[in-house]
Formats: sequence, C-alpha cells, structure tokens
Amino acid sequence: MIICVTPNVAVDRTYIVPTVRLGTVLRSNRTIVAAGGKGINVARAITILGEQPLVMGILGGRSGEMVADLAEAEGLVAQWSWAAGETRNCAILVSEDGSPETVINDRGGKLTMTEWLQFIQDVVEAARGNPTTLADEPQPPATVAGRRADAVCICGSLPPGTPPHAPADLVEALLATGIPVWLDASGPALAHALEARPTGIKVNNEEAGALLGQSLNYLDDVHDAARQLQERGVDYVVITLGARGAVCHSPEGEYHLRTPVVQAVSAAGSGDAFLGALLVAQSRGLPTETALAWGIAAGAANTMMPGGGLFARADFDELLAELQ
Repeated sequence: MIICVTPNVAVDRTYIVPTVRLGTVLRSNRTIVAAGGKGINVARAITILGEQPLVMGILGGRSGEMVADLAEAEGLVAQWSWAAGETRNCAILVSEDGSPETVINDRGGKLTMTEWLQFIQDVVEAARGNPTTLADEPQPPATVAGRRADAVCICGSLPPGTPPHAPADLVEALLATGIPVWLDASGPALAHALEARPTGIKVNNEEAGALLGQSLNYLDDVHDAARQLQERGVDYVVITLGARGAVCHSPEGEYHLRTPVVQAVSAAGSGDAFLGALLVAQSRGLPTETALAWGIAAGAANTMMPGGGLFARADFDELLAELQ
C-alpha cells in the first residue's frame, strides 16, 4: 500500500474554454470539479495502474466536506484530518486552442501547530497500519486497514501557519517507522524537508535549479544537480524535464529517458502521474530504470487529457512499450 499525503488539499475546478484572453468574459465548454492536490493526483495514477492507495490530507469547512464527498464519489480511499480553517479552492483554465493552461492556486486556511502535530500523528499511525478515524466517519476497507505502508509520498505545498521545520518533522517521523518516504515539493518546504533526508525526491528542473541556486540549461547540468542532491543523503533523485524526459540518480545507477511524442492537451498533474507510476513500479520490485520508464509513460499519457493524475490505461501501455 502506498500512502499519498497532501497537506494542502483543494477543490479543483478545471474550466475547458475555447481560448484564454485577459480582460474578457470566458465561457466554459466543460467544467470538471474534483478533489485536488498533488497527492490526490498521485493516488489517481496509482489506482489506474491497479493498486489501492490511501489518500491523507487536512480538510476544513464546507470546502473540506466537498473534497471528502468528491473523493468518495471517485472511489478514492481516504483518511482525513480536520482543521478549523477552510480548505482552499483552485481554478485551472485549459484552452482548446493549445495554449498552456493557466492555474490559480488559493493559499488555503491557516493551520495551528496543534492541528499540524495531530496530522503528523495520524499519518504515522496510518503508515504503521493503525489508521485512526472519527466514530462518525467510514472505516477504511480491509484492503487498507491494518496494512503497513510500502511507501509514503508527501506532495505539494503546506497550509499557511505551518512552521519552516514542519515538512522535516513529518519526514523524520515517517522515516523512524522504517518506511520509505518520497517528497514532491518546492521552495522552502523542499529545502527544509531535505534536512530530514527523505528516501527519494521528485522535482522538475526549475525546482531543482532554484533549490541549488543555479540554472540547469543542459543535460550535464541536470546530472550534476542530481549528484549534489544525492550528496545531501537522498537515495533517489528524480528530475523531470518535460518533453526532454527525466533523469534519475539512484543506488543502482544514473539514468535518462526521453518522453515519447504525444498530442498534449494539458500538462496539469503530469508530474503527479509520473510519481504515482514510479512508486507502483518500485513497489512491485521493478528495476529503477524500468520504474523511470513507467513514470515517463504515465506523465506523457496524463498530458493527453484534462484532469490531474488522469490518463487512459491504454495510452500508458502504448507509451511504455515505446520506452522499453
């Protein structure tokens, strides 16, 4: 079982519009409302690939109740921690003319230290196979309850109010259980979490460059950045490069695979689909280079349709065949 942690959950509203022009009235041809957040997208990808993940995150207010209902309707197995602040709302504009999508990310409600510490405890207990739910909440199904996690991924931003050391505290608490911990974050959250030496990280080239204070213009630069991050105590460093594929430095070796050419619709959630597929491959004991191919195939398939972490299994299988 893989636990997908999203500290800063959202209600995602994706608007499919003919084109995006500032200062005009835009009319949506189609609107998708879904539980949002990077970890939830990762869980969708894992589910498409035939595994049963557990979604965990912090919810609050009416928007939080909406997220819980949306996730349940989608068939995602979740254990939520509740806070007083309102869960955020995010908007994604996907243009039918092929322009890059526009994303508006809300910050979300402020979290107290007590609420954050409770969340850490909830995640650690679930990872150990002891999920804690309120009496009036549905209990996790037998496929999740009582199962020790194979891996935990912590994805996305942190709610306002969490201290700088918050991500490192969560990583350290999980690593103490002996369970592998992957991180997909950026900015200060990534920098602080690295102090706890997670098992693996997945970042894009801009995030890696910002973390190290250097530009990653060439493939050699990306490999050098991955080596620097490994030297900080991270076993697996994955740097995604969009259409140029991804680089992975691991105990098994250093790898680079290119992305197959596809007709892209929206890149939103492609990195999350990538991470979900990579973790599934790892959980099945596949070699690192094969796991990297799984990630690239899922990320590319995700660009072929709107919605974070959503792709057709047939598209994934076809793209994976190209990479092997």
